[in-house]
Amino acid sequence: MATHKITSEVKKALQMALNDCDGKIAELSRRVGIDPSYISKYLSGAVKSVQHEQWILLCAYIPEIDDRPVKCGDV
Repeated sequence: MATHKITSEVKKALQMALNDCDGKIAELSRRVGIDPSYISKYLSGAVKSVQHEQWILLCAYIPEIDDRPVKCGDV
């Protein structure tokens, strides 16, 4: 299963998104579609990578973190 590294840039973007949600992880979680416990773990550094399905959800909400190369047929 593919995973994507949680870089310092990803953590910074998550923190900014959290700030936009008045610091409420539950609200960010609702907006992104990822369990709040995972968001907490990403922000704290407790986990070092994101599974592909969750990465897609994060990138849909925070597109600037998506560093995947674009391939023919990607939508």
